[in-house]
Amino acid sequence: MSGEGGIDPPGAAPGTPAPSGERQVEVTVVESHHLPKKDLMGKCDAFCIVDFAGQTWKSTVKQKAYDAVWNESHTFSVPDASAPAELRVTVKDDDMVSGSDLVRLLPHSRIARYQNSPTDL
Repeated sequence: MSGEGGIDPPGAAPGTPAPSGERQVEVTVVESHHLPKKDLMGKCDAFCIVDFAGQTWKSTVKQKAYDAVWNESHTFSVPDASAPAELRVTVKDDDMVSGSDLVRLLPHSRIARYQNSPTDL
């Protein structure tokens, strides 16, 4: 039995059904460059907020950085692997006095299907 439309899912043995049901999707925040000076006293205290499939995850804060490196991953549980979802990444400056300031918003990425193999977005 082939997957949906007679096509086998990528990386799957022939005859494997199309992905459905709950899946785990791992998202890795790697780095951001050329961050603006956001604080009066110094550089940007950057962190990321990742929104995916109705869930939110926050990275650690990288203090006083123009170029932040996280290399942090989070696994999202996706109840229906066949449903489309959006991935949204926001970079913010952590500011205890005035609250977190928006640094940049990455364009929305629409993911039509999830695969059992890793995929770069």
